[in-house]
Amino acid sequence: LSSDPPAGAPEPKHNWRIGVVLDKGAGGRLVAGAIHPGSPAEKAGFRSGDAVLSVNGRKDPTLEVVLEELKKAPPRSRLEFQVHREGQTRLLSAISGDWKAGD
Repeated sequence: LSSDPPAGAPEPKHNWRIGVVLDKGAGGRLVAGAIHPGSPAEKAGFRSGDAVLSVNGRKDPTLEVVLEELKKAPPRSRLEFQVHREGQTRLLSAISGDWKAGD
């Protein structure tokens, strides 16, 4: 997940990636796709197919809401994701920070 600047824009102060690709799934809910190895998302326990129920207490988040929560989180702070997986609700905690695929 990232908020890349438009072409030609200055580099952002922080890289807002946590290493999970989110897309709209059935019913419009965000669903995890690819999880990058070694990423904060992998360390938090995200799995492909996880449906995001909330982020930091904000229920049924849109992609814009997730990005907003990432941007306002200081580096190395905890982001709480509630996800639905295999009939169960789980709480996952990802640590924000400057992470890029391949790190």
